[in-house]
Amino acid sequence: MSTRYDDVLDSLRVAYDDVLDSLRVAYDDGAERRDAVDKAPWKLAERAAFLDRLRAEGAATLLPCCERRLNRR
Repeated sequence: MSTRYDDVLDSLRVAYDDVLDSLRVAYDDGAERRDAVDKAPWKLAERAAFLDRLRAEGAATLLPCCERRLNRR
């Protein structure tokens, strides 16, 4: 038995599926531009603190690309 709520969820799911690929392309297209911009000091501090917490739990790295950026700035 389908409820109105289920119908709404189904329509949202379809709408999301319709735009997902274009959202990915748009996000990926802006990656180089975003990467070229200096990160705000608070953001670098948050990332470094998060990496410290991961390392305290035994992780070796956050992600190689992110760690290189953290060390570069």
